[in-house]
Amino acid sequence: MDFISATADSLAQTYRLQSKEVLSLIGEWQSDCTSKLTTLKSQKRLGKREALLVTIALTYSRLPYNQEPNESEKLNVETAFSELLEIYKYERHRLTRQIIAESIAELIKRDFSTLSPYLSEFISLSSQSENESLLNSLKSVYLVQRSELQAGERIIDIDSKKYPIWFKKENRKKTFIEQVLLAWIKDEGQKERQKFAARALMGFVRDFESKEFKKIELLKAAEAALSEQYRLSTQPTTPAQPVIPERPRESVYLSRFIPWLATRQSIKYRSSVSHLLPETAQQGLLGASRVSFLIDKLRSDGDKQLIGISSSLNKAVWWSKYFRPIAITSSIVAFISVFWIGAAIEEARYRREYEDSYRDDPSYNPTPVPSDTPLRQTPTQPQVVPAEVPLSPPSDAVYARIVGNDPTEPLKNVRAGSNTNEAVLFTLPVGSRVQIVGSERNADNFLWYEIYSPAEDATGWIASQLIDIE
Repeated sequence: MDFISATADSLAQTYRLQSKEVLSLIGEWQSDCTSKLTTLKSQKRLGKREALLVTIALTYSRLPYNQEPNESEKLNVETAFSELLEIYKYERHRLTRQIIAESIAELIKRDFSTLSPYLSEFISLSSQSENESLLNSLKSVYLVQRSELQAGERIIDIDSKKYPIWFKKENRKKTFIEQVLLAWIKDEGQKERQKFAARALMGFVRDFESKEFKKIELLKAAEAALSEQYRLSTQPTTPAQPVIPERPRESVYLSRFIPWLATRQSIKYRSSVSHLLPETAQQGLLGASRVSFLIDKLRSDGDKQLIGISSSLNKAVWWSKYFRPIAITSSIVAFISVFWIGAAIEEARYRREYEDSYRDDPSYNPTPVPSDTPLRQTPTQPQVVPAEVPLSPPSDAVYARIVGNDPTEPLKNVRAGSNTNEAVLFTLPVGSRVQIVGSERNADNFLWYEIYSPAEDATGWIASQLIDIE
């Protein structure tokens, strides 16, 4: 393997002076190797064909791209990525596939902004072990972009590198790679890419953001000089756990039942929750903070769709954690209740059979037994049964319209609770017709209404001064 690596380095250096000849040689090797299938039985060693393919892959990952864009014979990074993907798509030798995947990941690390639109096909073709190298490359890209953000409130040191930080996370601008991954999570049509984006974001939490959070907490404690915060901040840091090496096995419980249970009032997010919950639940086994960081990141972006997905995903995580204990407890209570009722019925039957067995005996003269409960007397007068009073018909649903006097604010916020500090779930234009579901007064004694919006197919809370009941 050292000889193959040295050969790839030599070809990359020669490419600077004789690019046409190097590309011609690589093309001949590639054409010769891809026209044949591997004949090796061992998946852990390389034959001649496999060694040439590995040399080609390593060379593509090390060529100097975009050095002289005016020279037409120079290879660009998109073409190199396409060539590697074409080899990877049909290669069956396991070790060769792994090295090609690592070469693709190296290209992504070098130019993520150019190659990010082409990643979907590679993600769909690769196994979980093969795209580990891609996750590592994305982490490296994220750390570089994170260190280049400007106008931070402080500079901290993490793993001997400098990073700007903000005490309020909503003040930090998203890096380009975060924007791409959040857009992937919103796209429920690409299931594998959606799950991969969640894994990548939780990897960022594990390798950087959890450390950043602890650093910020330490700075807050030092500035506030609170002894309790200082004590908590000096607790030993929990070492980072490795990413689960195998792709989680999706069960009907996590991919179907729990998403249905959690999205009964927000059906349009059910598909996204179904895709994200199995990966989120498995990562949650390594630490609940990872899931919390992911949900907070989705909410902090301010995007209406991401806020809806995060709210539904949070409910699904809760149900996945507590549904089984609730179901088991309910089953035990139901079993005890049925057993007690059955025992009472059986006891009454035995008592009745016992009394009936002596009733035909002439000498039977039961003696009344003193009891605290008086015997029910047989009525001497016929009982008068009151006539049935017909029930009043059910009241109609109450409807209202959104109102507002300020022409500069045509949209009104609908929140997750009866307080202006709650998250905004969606907005409605003035004049929208809604259904009143409930009402309550908050801690400040202001009246809020819980409404249902047919347009959004969702419920939320809005202040009473913005409602005109019909």
